[in-house]
Amino acid sequence: MITDRLNRIYSHGGRWGDYRPGRYYWHYDYGYRYCHYYDHDRVLWVIVYVGDVPYCFRYHSGCFWRYHYDWFGGRWVCLENDYWVYRRPIIINRTVVEYRPVVYVDNGYYDYNRTNSGVVLTPEARAGSESAQASEPASFYSEDGTRLVQIYGTDRQAFLSDPATPLPFSPLYLAKNVKDVEFTQTSVILNIQDGSRAFFSNDRTRYVTVNAQKEAYFHDVANPPTFDKVFFGSFVDGITFSEDAAGNLVEILVTYRQGKKPRRFFDRDGYEKDASGASVPTASSLGGFNKDLGLQEKVDESASLQFLQNLEGFWF
Repeated sequence: MITDRLNRIYSHGGRWGDYRPGRYYWHYDYGYRYCHYYDHDRVLWVIVYVGDVPYCFRYHSGCFWRYHYDWFGGRWVCLENDYWVYRRPIIINRTVVEYRPVVYVDNGYYDYNRTNSGVVLTPEARAGSESAQASEPASFYSEDGTRLVQIYGTDRQAFLSDPATPLPFSPLYLAKNVKDVEFTQTSVILNIQDGSRAFFSNDRTRYVTVNAQKEAYFHDVANPPTFDKVFFGSFVDGITFSEDAAGNLVEILVTYRQGKKPRRFFDRDGYEKDASGASVPTASSLGGFNKDLGLQEKVDESASLQFLQNLEGFWF
């Protein structure tokens, strides 16, 4: 609420009109009271009321500032893009080489890092407080701000939610031992500590796991699942989800590093599509292979056999 009001009066900055030090100039705009005041050092202060409670801010260089008391003793933070931001100096050999943003969110400070697919908020390190830091979630935001993955605890359990208030859906448990998170336009990608990856569709109904050996399996998010997991093949190089106009998953593209088919298309139930785009009912979870594969095709799909074939010139 405070940040919204400050953003509304931001355009007033620099055009306050009255500059005489030591006097309060009151305004009533946008349905609430605020005033500006110059101290005897010509520093501009803005006081905003929420109900009967006044909040005081310093206005400097086009930004609102406030002094926030915390476990460091206190620091000045400024309002940037709806966040209260502190820029922590990074010092190397007694020289400040850069200032890294730290944002204040949900009663805590978080290091702000921008990635290719969004924004990552991780708890700011506290001297002598490693256990407290471990209990605080790391937050990963998609670039469009519609998806949020938070990682909790020492076993790094990941939950998917929506940053909107109120939440449009309950947080969805994804996995544990999650190292970090990436976002694409149609998926949420978890990088697991053991080297495997998990790709979740945006509609939260399906996901694909790719283990460290590059073997991919297709899963239903529902509990209990409506179908058994489906083997998508070995030497998997990429997973891409496609959606319809309503945001529902309609197709999965799987690309491969090796094999007869460099890429294959599957529908949302795990059935492979033929050249015409029609789904062929072949999904199975029983043997790790799709039912329609003949013996030779199963052999060609085997990651173990292809590995041995690659070593043939060395061993024989």
